[in-house]
Amino acid sequence: MTEANWDLFRLFSAVARTGSVNRAAQELGMSQPTLSRRLKELERYVNAPLFFRASSGVKLTQEGEDLH
Repeated sequence: MTEANWDLFRLFSAVARTGSVNRAAQELGMSQPTLSRRLKELERYVNAPLFFRASSGVKLTQEGEDLH
């Protein structure tokens, strides 16, 4: 990805708002693996991790907070 794909930011925003990749994927009508793959694409673009992932959901990293 050579320039930002605005859809990736929309997906990021949904995950940040819900605190869950699974819930965001359901809301967005997409599969959890697809959403996770797209988030990794955004993390590669910004060259930073955006979420701490845990079994209870996700929390924004400092870089994620800054982006949000």
